[in-house]
Amino acid sequence: MESSNTLDFDEQFATGKTPEEFVRTVYRYLQLYNGNYVERFRLFFYPGHQYPTHVEKWIRFTTEKEVKELELDFCKRYYSFIQNGEVEFRKTFELPHFLFACDSLTLLHLSHCLFNLPSNFAGLTTLQSLCLKEVIITSDMLERVFLNCPLLERLTLNGCDGTLESIKASAPDLRLKSLTVVHCYTTFKLEIFAPNLQSFHFNGEFLEYSFKNIESLVDVIISPCELYCEFEFHRTRILSDLSHIKILTISNEVLWEMVDSYEAPEIIPITFHNLQELQLLMEDLTGIDYFFRDCIFPRLEKLFIELPKTPENCPMEEDEGAPAGPVKCVFDNLKTIKMSSFRGQKNEMLLVKFFLEKAIVLESLVLVVPENSIGNVNKDYSSASQSESLEMPLKLLHEELLLLPKASRKAQIVLCENPQDYNSLCPAHVKAHYTV
Repeated sequence: MESSNTLDFDEQFATGKTPEEFVRTVYRYLQLYNGNYVERFRLFFYPGHQYPTHVEKWIRFTTEKEVKELELDFCKRYYSFIQNGEVEFRKTFELPHFLFACDSLTLLHLSHCLFNLPSNFAGLTTLQSLCLKEVIITSDMLERVFLNCPLLERLTLNGCDGTLESIKASAPDLRLKSLTVVHCYTTFKLEIFAPNLQSFHFNGEFLEYSFKNIESLVDVIISPCELYCEFEFHRTRILSDLSHIKILTISNEVLWEMVDSYEAPEIIPITFHNLQELQLLMEDLTGIDYFFRDCIFPRLEKLFIELPKTPENCPMEEDEGAPAGPVKCVFDNLKTIKMSSFRGQKNEMLLVKFFLEKAIVLESLVLVVPENSIGNVNKDYSSASQSESLEMPLKLLHEELLLLPKASRKAQIVLCENPQDYNSLCPAHVKAHYTV
């Protein structure tokens, strides 16, 4: 549990202890602690109605010891309910105000609590990393954090629903380098003015956005969730605003608007001048042909495609066919392609054919086949319906692939059933599927 200047009362420590036993044990450790300062303090405990005073004493102990890294998880998710037309929140732990005067904190991770800044909040002047998971925080409170934490470089907001309606990452001399916003489903407005921002990861739903002065941005994940039927978020336009980045992961929801590119015809085609790595997370293949028709990738080196997990989600419309691409679409620098959940369906084979014809310096095409998805029935993909899987042994499927024309003589086609065989060939955004 305790190592040098670290006090770690984490989930493993709490296992098997009743709340009373947990409280007594924590006090015993704190009484025995003789360090001059605390480097790191971790707590996994639900105070409920009985123990909030004890928790406040523990937090005060760490702040008086000039704690640098503080991780507090109060375990139970808050629940909201409607009463007289107002949203109210059941009992959840409210952070003590003295915590926000701690001038030694460099890292603060909070889970399942109420984040309510005191009126005289002057800032956490040494804070560099802030992570809030299922924390009740308002848009105004978050804006005060940006304005009063001058060294803040990393911010993660995960599942902060209910009161966080907008995020405004904008402040004079903002140092923010990494911003992650996931599962904040009541956040409908995003405003970023961050000249030092290098990484932006988003999974959720927002209606309005504004990106300004984001020239330093390098890697981006955009994976909006279709929670509401009607919204005015133009996915095509956001891709245009991010056309200078180097690493991009997007889900198929972003591609849907490519089908209706008349929504923003003035920005088509989009040229990703610096993009070196692209990952597509596809629940179905709708829009993928339009995406490669309407976008140009002069420097793309690595392409990863997560194909639909289930066969029924794979087919495209019969008249869509293979991606046409821009008239002069050529992948001049594309060397590596990896497709996961490949079943050899007709539309997947057409996609492979497209890349083999356009990637003039391709070195490897790795196709990861779902385990036990290839049967023993041999079907010619050129005559199979698009909804059918090519149920043939891997060897026969590989032979079909080798017959496809290739623009690169160096291109090697690899079929494998075990994804672990090619773990070394992974996208930069390995954890692109966020969970709370």
